[in-house]
Amino acid sequence: MRYKLGISEKSWTYIGVASGALLLATTSKTVANTVGREGIFGYGKSKKLATLGKSRDKTWGDLQNVSLVLLALTMLESNHDSLQRLAQVRQAGKFKDIF
Repeated sequence: MRYKLGISEKSWTYIGVASGALLLATTSKTVANTVGREGIFGYGKSKKLATLGKSRDKTWGDLQNVSLVLLALTMLESNHDSLQRLAQVRQAGKFKDIF
């Protein structure tokens, strides 16, 4: 099994899925609160949407923090991949100049 930065490919996949799911959930909650409070062009205001999840604000904040940490990890993995590809392109360019 391949490893990147000491983490297996399978684990990177789980990190990516968890990051996406948490980001989608926390963003959806924020959007629902904003639309409920402000509406869309003034239409669609709803007290129910505006207060969605208010009883668990700390939990939502913690989930958002975990989401950001996982997002940072996926960006780190992506940068690692990009640097490896850049090294391969540079290496291929050196061989091309020799022949």
